[in-house]
Amino acid sequence: MIQWQPPPESHQNGPLQGYIIRYCLSGLPVDCQMKNITNPDQTNLLLEDLIIWTNYEIEVAAYNGAGQGVYSPKVTEWTLQGVPTVPPGNVQAEAVNSTTVRFTWSAPSPQFINGINQGYKLLAWEPSHEEDVTLVTVRPNFQDSVHVGYIAGLKKFTEYFTCVLCFTTPGDGPRSTPLRVRTHEDTPGPVGHLSFTEILDTSLKVSWKDPPEKNGLLTGYRISWEEFNRTNTRVTHYLPNITQEYRVTGLTALTTYTIQVAGNDLQGQGHCRPPPFPLVCPPAIS
Repeated sequence: MIQWQPPPESHQNGPLQGYIIRYCLSGLPVDCQMKNITNPDQTNLLLEDLIIWTNYEIEVAAYNGAGQGVYSPKVTEWTLQGVPTVPPGNVQAEAVNSTTVRFTWSAPSPQFINGINQGYKLLAWEPSHEEDVTLVTVRPNFQDSVHVGYIAGLKKFTEYFTCVLCFTTPGDGPRSTPLRVRTHEDTPGPVGHLSFTEILDTSLKVSWKDPPEKNGLLTGYRISWEEFNRTNTRVTHYLPNITQEYRVTGLTALTTYTIQVAGNDLQGQGHCRPPPFPLVCPPAIS
């Protein structure tokens, strides 16, 4: 929106008939555009269809029946910022461990940022949970042609869609094309639903379910037991991954035991799932 005042009456030299608005890109050898205001009482005009975040030179001249007067001194003004119209380029994403993805990208061309680059947003989401997006904001780096950023705290051994966008103060630009990335394998989480049944004087049955967080390809289970606070009595067995119960034998009546079960994968042994309390074998039935 531009506004002006009519020339002083002493300089009008006759009844005013209107105004000519001349405007063009500042500092560039381009032709100017004109707007003719035929109502001498109108002293403002909304210039439309301008280029986003661009500096313009604007002049106004009045005219009467004898012709056009001189233009006012040039006024320069920037149009407001917009949002970027293209995504960052050369986007790559790769997992660096079981919970972190590394991103690299290049900035959009300046003419497509449409304002002051405020930074970038890195996004990751599981294919089946598009509404649950992990987002990290990275400040712009104006020195390097290749930008680097990380998203940490992701789920282990999980597939994600990833992308990058550039943003200005008014808002976000378009996202880059999503890339599929899988975080690395890690050791399994604790097994699920550990339980103890059929407790006799010298044996008991241990049952469990797969770890809720496998974090990789489960290769088997490790079960161990020992007399309470006596690690030198520990006995350990390794079981195939299809086994989810085991009968522990050779126990001693009236003795307290600690029993642990853990999953294994190619990365090693997972977290042990101990019982909520030490187990005591009952006395033998005479």
